[in-house]
Parts: sequence; structure tokens; C-alpha cells
Amino acid sequence: MAKEKDIFLEEEKVLKDASELLSKKQLNNEELLAAYKKLAASYGELLDNAKFLTTVSDRFQEKLKLANDKLEKQAENINEINLLLDMKNRSLEKDLTKINHARIQSHIISFEEFEKVYPSKEKCHIFLADLKWNSGYECRRCKNKKYCEGRTPHSRRCTKCRYDESATAYTIYHKCKFELPKAFYMTMLINAMRGEISSYELADIVGIRQKTCWAFKNKIIKKMNTKLGQKAQLRGDWSLLVLE
Repeated sequence: MAKEKDIFLEEEKVLKDASELLSKKQLNNEELLAAYKKLAASYGELLDNAKFLTTVSDRFQEKLKLANDKLEKQAENINEINLLLDMKNRSLEKDLTKINHARIQSHIISFEEFEKVYPSKEKCHIFLADLKWNSGYECRRCKNKKYCEGRTPHSRRCTKCRYDESATAYTIYHKCKFELPKAFYMTMLINAMRGEISSYELADIVGIRQKTCWAFKNKIIKKMNTKLGQKAQLRGDWSLLVLE
């Protein structure tokens, strides 16, 4: 920056000398020649310095472009890595869910363990939506196969007749009055024990009123008495009891 400033000062000096030379009315040949040589030398030095700055500037611009190109490439690579990590994390989460779900089906576990797989209403809705529309979506009213997002989480709305079906509709949990993770756990527990668990025990385990547990247990037992429910008992798969 100091070099650039010096050059600008030199340029001003050369221009000043040139103006002074032209302003003189009378000059002999020797004075004119000396002034011309001085002016030419200053101009030559100024030109050399300008060329030097231009070269430095060009090199700087070239290096800056190379640096920017490298940064863009690195940004692309980082973005690709992030996408791969995101995909792997989602795949790993899905695999862990499957493993835990299979573990739940194979034997009775505590509600605390069960709650790690289905910790929230959101997770339960995801499970129900995947179970209901595992073979693809079809509107129950007009048979249209195209849908958009519905009013409630993980619900589906028909793009033709606008029928909105929630994740819990047409399942044993529709209009359930207590938390879905607890309803899921009771379904698993009742199925695993072939119904040989009292409503009082259920109430003590999940912290819900005995009368509520009694009504829900009867609903599950009724489902277990169907052909599909008997199959669920044999396979230990309580998810077979879910769909109405």
C-alpha cells in the first residue's frame, strides 16, 4: 500500500514538472533538454512502477481466484459429506428402531425400556402412519391414490375429494383418551400375557385409572379374539392388533 502511495506522489510530481516546463516563456536548448531528460526519467520510473503494481495485482487476482475455487470445492465436499452423514444417521435411526421393535415383540420389557422406542405422541403417529399406508395410500372415499399433508401430524388429505384421514383413524387408538406411548405399551403387555393381566396391575404400571385400563383391556381382548388377533398372539406381534 505504501508503494502504491509513492507511485501516486511521483505521478503528481511528473505532471507538475511538465506543467512548469510548458509555462515557461523562454527556454534555451540546454535548459529544455535537461528538463526533458528529467521529465522522461521520472515518467520512465513511474511507468516501471505502474507495470510492477499491475503485475502484482494480476498475480494477487490469480491467487485470489485459486483460493476462491478451492474454498468453493471444499464447500461442495463438506456439503456432500453432510448429506451422506444425514442419510447414514437416518438409516441408522431406522435400523435401530426396527431392532428395538423386534426386541419388544420377542419378550416383555419394562415401560421405561418401551418408552425409549416410543417416547412421544409424534413417534407413535409415525409408526401408525407407516403401518397404515405401508402398501401405499388410497383414499377411503374416492379411491384416489394422491395425497397431501393433512391438518394433524402425519395425517393424509386426498387431493381429489379433500378427505382428511388422521394417523390414528381406523386403528384401536382412535380418540384414545390417554397418552399413546402408554396405549402402545398396554397393547404389547396384554398381547404378550395372553390377556392374563388385571386392570389393577395395568393401572399400577402405567399410572392410569383402573376403570380406564379395564375398558382399554377389554377392547384389546376383543381384538385378540379375532383370527388376526390370534395370529398376533402366536407371533408375539402386537402391531397386528392395531388396525381396525
